[in-house]
Amino acid sequence: MLYILDSSGFLFRAYYSLPPIKDKNGYDAGAIYGFFRMILKLLQQKPENLILVFDPGGKTKRKEEFKEYKANRPQIDDSFKRQIPQIIEIAKKAWFDVEIIPEYEADDVIASLSKNYKQDVVIVSSDKDLKQLIDDKVFFMDPKNMEKIDKEKFKNEYGFYPEWMLLYLALLWDSADNISWIKWIWKKTASKIVTDYPTYEKLIENIDKLPLSIQNKLKDNLDKLKENISLIKLRYPKTLTNDEIKEKSNIKNVDFKKLKDILVNEYGFVSFDKLIDKVQKETTQPSQLSLF
Repeated sequence: MLYILDSSGFLFRAYYSLPPIKDKNGYDAGAIYGFFRMILKLLQQKPENLILVFDPGGKTKRKEEFKEYKANRPQIDDSFKRQIPQIIEIAKKAWFDVEIIPEYEADDVIASLSKNYKQDVVIVSSDKDLKQLIDDKVFFMDPKNMEKIDKEKFKNEYGFYPEWMLLYLALLWDSADNISWIKWIWKKTASKIVTDYPTYEKLIENIDKLPLSIQNKLKDNLDKLKENISLIKLRYPKTLTNDEIKEKSNIKNVDFKKLKDILVNEYGFVSFDKLIDKVQKETTQPSQLSLF
């Protein structure tokens, strides 16, 4: 089974979930420590293949098309910013499969990799937008509880199947991405709309069948709804083929000795010494614990 990690989300979780941690030279290194601690715990799930996907530096196509996209997000700390390239460099040196495509966000790269891989995929992320990728061979796992979500679990939660998630997300306000709200459309109403009319086209065809109050809210915001759909819709940049994914992402490629040398000797994280040995040797009972 292939695990595809939304590494950008892991970075934030690693940095903000731990108290300040210094390396042996006195530099802030909490994100580095937390990220690789989570990676090692994830490996206890025993995936056969693992890809670490990161957001690119600089502008993205989505940001170029929608100037206000994520405009409300605060600047990240300089300390955090400094650690990100170090994390990527460590991962590459230890022969993890790291995938970054210029101008495309991690979500889009994950979408393309999931589509190209012909066997089961687990997307590890806290980003609900990625749940729209769930299908018969693609599962979603939130790192907070390590619960694997399939199509039926998704339907039990939302009331409709994942392929119709796009319209649902477009109807609701997302403060993290600065996506505007279709005012007074709440989750329950959005779920009912998507259950009855799962696409924008079907919704427009049948909009007059909705209660008058809902009709008016939607008709006043159709341009905004269409823009939200364009913003949220995942893109599919060209990525690896199925065979390339299998070869590059095989866990057997990971150089645990190199990883231990970097984290223990170069950074002074002595607790990684036994942990890395344990993960490398572990063959039974995948961890069901939270990553922190």
